[in-house]
Amino acid sequence: MSERRKVPVEPGLFDIPASPEEAIYLNGSICAACGRYFFPKVDRCHLCGSQENIRDTKLGRKGKLWTYTNCCYAPPGGGYKGKIPFGLGLVALDEGIIICTRINETDTSKLKVGMEAELMLETLYTDEEGNDVVCFTYDPKK
Repeated sequence: MSERRKVPVEPGLFDIPASPEEAIYLNGSICAACGRYFFPKVDRCHLCGSQENIRDTKLGRKGKLWTYTNCCYAPPGGGYKGKIPFGLGLVALDEGIIICTRINETDTSKLKVGMEAELMLETLYTDEEGNDVVCFTYDPKK
C-alpha cells in the first residue's frame, strides 16, 4: 500500500518536503533594502515601503515560544477540520519576526515562555480524495 499524499492546508505557506530527511521551511519574504523579514510572503515592505526589493526566502526552522494557550473550541466559520483541543501560540523566529502558529502541545503545564521550538508538519485531517491535509506547527523542545 502506498503512503498517502500530503497536501498543504493553504498553498504557498510552506512546501512539502520530497523525503522525510528533507527539512521543512516556511515561505517568507525579505526586503533587500531594509532587511525586514515577513511571513507570509508580501509584495511590498511594510517597514520601508519598497516593492522592487522584496525577495522570496525560506525561514522559520527554529524559534522561541513567546506566548501560548490551549484552544478548546474550533475557530469560527465552520471550516476547521482539525483536532480539538490544539495548542496555539506566538513563536519568535531566529530571523527576528514573531508569528502566530499552532503549537504541538496542548498541556500548557509543559510549556514555558522562552523555550526552544522547532518547525514540523502535522496532519489536520484526511480530505475526500484520501490526501493528508497538513499544516505547519512548532514543537517545543522540553
